[in-house]
Amino acid sequence: MIVVDASALAKYLLREEGWRSVERYLERGVYSVSYVVKEVANAVWKHSVVHGRIDASLALELYRVLKMLIGDVVVLEPQENYLDEAVRIAFENSVTVYDALYIAQALSKGELLTADTRQARVARMLGVVVHEVCRVNQATWTPSNITTRGESWKPLEREHIGGAHASRQATRKRDEDTSKGCLEVAECIGLKSTISGVRAC
Repeated sequence: MIVVDASALAKYLLREEGWRSVERYLERGVYSVSYVVKEVANAVWKHSVVHGRIDASLALELYRVLKMLIGDVVVLEPQENYLDEAVRIAFENSVTVYDALYIAQALSKGELLTADTRQARVARMLGVVVHEVCRVNQATWTPSNITTRGESWKPLEREHIGGAHASRQATRKRDEDTSKGCLEVAECIGLKSTISGVRAC
């Protein structure tokens, strides 16, 4: 049984690099701790309020999509079930209690899906089978025409961008494309709430 953490689930919801690989695991059904809802919701909030990549109405729609995924695909267990073990793991391995919650659950389930390299390292050290979502450098990658039909991200070649104006234009384009991709996933998942429905869109 596979535990999905917030870093991987947020990648799927926001259509970030590696979301297709997350989808393959979600199709099989996954577990997580109840805290994951708060953590992923916060990632969506940050995408909107801090980074300005999507507007508030779309962020709220993605939160609705998150709740659908939780209801249909992700089986939640109370975080309290794993808190004592998580605190021990956190102190012994210098990871946050938040990250340790997923590791503690994965110790009981056997496997962990994450995009967090440090968390993955600790989990492996403790004997968990880890599936690590590919990671990208946020400073050198930008979303472009993200769709549910499979276009992913492309590199932002900063050395070829001339001047501050071009850099601002690139940032604006990135944010517009991110918003477009998130809107498409929200509309698509809104039509059918199962992962198979998402793939069919």
